[in-house]
Amino acid sequence: MTDDLRCVAHTTALAEDPAASAGSAETYVLVETPLPWPKPIDAHELLAPVAEQRPILSPTARVFAVGAERPTTGGHRLVTYRRDPGHAFGGFVGRESVVATGELTDAVIAAIDGELVGTPTAGRDLLICTQGSHDRCCGQLGTRLHQQMLDERIDGIRVWRTSHTGGHRFAPTALSFPDGHAWAHLDARLLGDILATRADPTEAARHLRGCLGLPERAAQMVDRDAFARYGWPWIEATREWVVDGERVSIRATVGGRDIAVSAVVTPGRTVPVPVCGEPIEAATKTTVELVVDDLDNELSRR
Repeated sequence: MTDDLRCVAHTTALAEDPAASAGSAETYVLVETPLPWPKPIDAHELLAPVAEQRPILSPTARVFAVGAERPTTGGHRLVTYRRDPGHAFGGFVGRESVVATGELTDAVIAAIDGELVGTPTAGRDLLICTQGSHDRCCGQLGTRLHQQMLDERIDGIRVWRTSHTGGHRFAPTALSFPDGHAWAHLDARLLGDILATRADPTEAARHLRGCLGLPERAAQMVDRDAFARYGWPWIEATREWVVDGERVSIRATVGGRDIAVSAVVTPGRTVPVPVCGEPIEAATKTTVELVVDDLDNELSRR
């Protein structure tokens, strides 16, 4: 492993669990943005006017610069994914349009504020983090995976390169919409199997950073373990959740059955968040892994 990939090497050596590292927002805004992409991305000339008026990273909205294989003619494609607020999640609602450069700032701000404009998105969107200016792991591993997925030409799936999505130590990483899930430590074969829902759920669960529609980290942990147990029908179902202290309960209808799972989620070990190209001793940030105890079996059936 080269120095450029130290953050992935250290995280792999630590066997850090990527679960519950996905983050969450009510709205995700994808803005077709020409390269190069600076760090931070809101310093880009297209996004700086937006950042002056609205944060592009918040609990309610996240804005990503994205790049298509073939740039859109006559403007910038703007794709917005929004989930209903509350404690139920069944996927994001997507809309997209092409916006002229002079109108882009107002359009992105409106999307951040929750406005859904344009035609419904068709198929699925796959975002692969490739922003090398933010992190070398994403720049190298993510860029390679992005090209491999473009070469795959999977019907119904639009592949984008995207600015930093977080979790670079789990590179290469990807986000999938409208289902709204974040994935870690991918390769082309595994990602293709995940997108086709043919990957073994137990194996896929080890690469699931979390569901973007569940704001609480503890809920993402229990959701991940329920997916490993019940498989792809679980991850495709509408889930309702309640977090009460350390106890997390999630309910979904899977294969005609009403299933409820409940578990205790507690803090685990504290691990360093490495910086690419620097020794682990230079890490200034840490994160706390979560541990799921006592995952109850299904509580009800039809």
